[in-house]
Amino acid sequence: MRFEIVKVTRPLADQWLAMNTRNRKVRPSHVKALANAMRRGEFVPTHQPIAINGTTLIDGQHRLLGFLASGLREIDLPVMFDVSSTSFDVVDTGIRRTMSDSCLADPQVMQPIHMMTQYAFNRRVTARQQYPIYEAVRPLAEKVVSAIPRNVKKFTTAPVRAGVMTAIMAGQDEQKTLALYKEAANLNVENLPPSIAVLAKNIAMDKYRPGDRIPTWAKTYVAFCSENFHFQRVLLKQNTARYDEVVRIFSDYLTRLGVHP
Repeated sequence: MRFEIVKVTRPLADQWLAMNTRNRKVRPSHVKALANAMRRGEFVPTHQPIAINGTTLIDGQHRLLGFLASGLREIDLPVMFDVSSTSFDVVDTGIRRTMSDSCLADPQVMQPIHMMTQYAFNRRVTARQQYPIYEAVRPLAEKVVSAIPRNVKKFTTAPVRAGVMTAIMAGQDEQKTLALYKEAANLNVENLPPSIAVLAKNIAMDKYRPGDRIPTWAKTYVAFCSENFHFQRVLLKQNTARYDEVVRIFSDYLTRLGVHP
């Protein structure tokens, strides 16, 4: 095998991509994320190079497509030539590094922060972007995470925790909010205002789908705001204003902390 740092031009990237006959299906979201990082000068080449075996591209299609999508004229990339064709069978089969791994963070503390950050950026974020936000929001997130046992799964999802955190960010009393969150997790509905009691029942009965992250985030936030305690139901159908509201509250909170997404 032969290793080089190659100044890759757009024609060369096209040439190598024409040799892409064995790779997995392209993931457009990953291409877009790489293109954005390259355009902002935040893309960092790693020890894993573009891999080429004669006339076959073994590894690197997303990086090359990201480069082309970035609009840049050239980029320096590590490239390994004369790679064995059998290496394709083991490329990218290791355990994927999570954002918590990259930031050396408590996963349960990171998850709601990372979810909110992605919506605030309206795109995938890099560990370099995420880390200062994590450090700034971590004290509040740790309080929410420690408010109830970590094994109360339905009430410890990222969207629910994000909703509780957002209510506090918006000015709700921290101690009272955390106490209500604990009562909700214990399903002590008789001790809860109507809005949170209904929310707790719906969460316990799995009425919120795992993929509905921002609706659950927004519903939890609305239910935990004292001016809404009288609500018997929290309906957000076709109501993107509430979605925009929770994102704005999070963004404003970061600004107050001196962190800018």
